[in-house]
Amino acid sequence: MQEGLVVVEGSPRLGWVMESPENGTRQSAYEIDIREAFTGRSVWNSGKVYSSQSQLVSTKGADIRPDNSFNYSWRVRVWDETDTPSEWSNEAKFRAVPERLSSGQWIGAITRQNAHLPEGRKFHGGELKKPEVKAAWEAVDTLAKKSICLRRTFQVGDAKEGGANRKPGKKIVEATAYVCGLGFYEFSLNGKKVGNSECAPLWSDYDKTVYYNTYDVTEQLRRGENVVGILLGNGFYNVQGGRYRKLQISFGPPTLLFELVINYEDGTCTTVHSDNNWKYDFSPVTFNCIYGGEDYDARREQKGWNQIGFDDSHWRPVVIQEAPKGILRPQMAAPVKIMERYDIQKVTKLNADQVASASVSTKRTVDPSAFVLDMGQNLAGFPEIKVRGKRGQKVTLIVAEALTEEGACNQRQTGRQHYYEYILKGEGDEIWHPRFSYYGFRYIQVEGAVLKGQKNPQKLPVLKNIQSCFVYNSAKKVSTFESSNRIFNAAHRLIEKAVRSNMQS
Repeated sequence: MQEGLVVVEGSPRLGWVMESPENGTRQSAYEIDIREAFTGRSVWNSGKVYSSQSQLVSTKGADIRPDNSFNYSWRVRVWDETDTPSEWSNEAKFRAVPERLSSGQWIGAITRQNAHLPEGRKFHGGELKKPEVKAAWEAVDTLAKKSICLRRTFQVGDAKEGGANRKPGKKIVEATAYVCGLGFYEFSLNGKKVGNSECAPLWSDYDKTVYYNTYDVTEQLRRGENVVGILLGNGFYNVQGGRYRKLQISFGPPTLLFELVINYEDGTCTTVHSDNNWKYDFSPVTFNCIYGGEDYDARREQKGWNQIGFDDSHWRPVVIQEAPKGILRPQMAAPVKIMERYDIQKVTKLNADQVASASVSTKRTVDPSAFVLDMGQNLAGFPEIKVRGKRGQKVTLIVAEALTEEGACNQRQTGRQHYYEYILKGEGDEIWHPRFSYYGFRYIQVEGAVLKGQKNPQKLPVLKNIQSCFVYNSAKKVSTFESSNRIFNAAHRLIEKAVRSNMQS
């Protein structure tokens, strides 16, 4: 049984694993019970079914309705080979895919038509060097690749709320949010991030399939005014280049589809969805490309932008955008998360000669302050820093799997230039990591800062901590390997890390 809230299309197929302290125990029959989670209304009961099947068990005939806004709960019990029944399992929850979600409005800063984005999938290799192709991409409105913040206020169970949606004094029993922010998004409710995923939703061929995520936000809502905040980035949905890129392709500018369904104890509900009542402004993410890296200017942060009481009078109204061509589907796979973290293993300061030579070999000007960190593990992910300094100071992070002869980060074999820049706001300790880009690396080259405890005659920002964040799909690990041979064990570990580095969708 899967943990958490699951969204299903049509009649779900259910599965479970039988556990027993005795060897040889086997299932001879099962019984499935499905109910409406809040009301307890019986939806379907299979009765005792004589079968050993425990995976992809059909619930055909169950009254699972897409127009029902409530969650469903299900449980199962089994009989063993002696016809002895087990206890009922713990309950698991699921929801039916809402009918109206696919017909919702997509919102953002600019439409695809007004952005003048080139059509097609041919923009790679030598094609990108053609003058007409360069001209076509240069003609794209720059608004089409900017990261934006979107916000929307709404009322919950407040007597101040008027009209047909007024629900004074009513208790919330369930609140479910459906979010699709393309290419990637970060969802917050009343100032707090919802979930712990990175690079959501999972990638797809957006002309064929578009995934959305589902969240139970019952506990995050409060009576009265609430605020939804969405931060959008480009991801693989909108690759317009700017630094290193393998290709250029855009399915459209950053876009959002959102729906929040709030169920009350009397059976009524309120819905908040993406429409022209939302507002947007530019985010502190000043550059983001899945291939080229990410820049962040903390001076552009707007404190409280995703909380109540924020003055958004200077924000812009969103525009209704064209929907992606792909079929909207719930994301069934586990999300990508920060799964492991690694600390510094070795620090190497580059001398003046090495800096000069590396500026030639890496085809970029290496700052004289540069030093290189060996994090001890090759992985796919990004660095996270904790830094303190003055407002406007900049820290640059270059990551790589290998080093040049001088000892600088070498991206020649993996694609250059890819780097991260962080401009400080100058307000105490600042913690940051990229949100919309990642890279394969073991080494981190730091420019424009010093490590805590190092001499600092130039008064550069001080890195109080830096870690490598290993990012991959959070699918549950179900097996292990260990042998008496150290070489086999090391090889397995190496292969496992490589596989996980590629588990990004």
